[in-house]
Amino acid sequence: MHCSPKDSVAVFKDVKAKRTLAMHWGTWVLSSEGVLAPVEELKADCAEAGVKDGKFMACGLGDMTFI
Repeated sequence: MHCSPKDSVAVFKDVKAKRTLAMHWGTWVLSSEGVLAPVEELKADCAEAGVKDGKFMACGLGDMTFI
């Protein structure tokens, strides 16, 4: 599912997910925002919604993440 950082946090909470991994951010330049802006926004939205650290993660550019 593709959605904004704020919407993705809402979905995370609505479906009562245990963990979520954001990916494909920074793949294409589609706006004038900085490449890290979506991840920074996601972190802020998670904090605002009370999502604990490590429950909603974002892959780093070029990183592999093991679940």
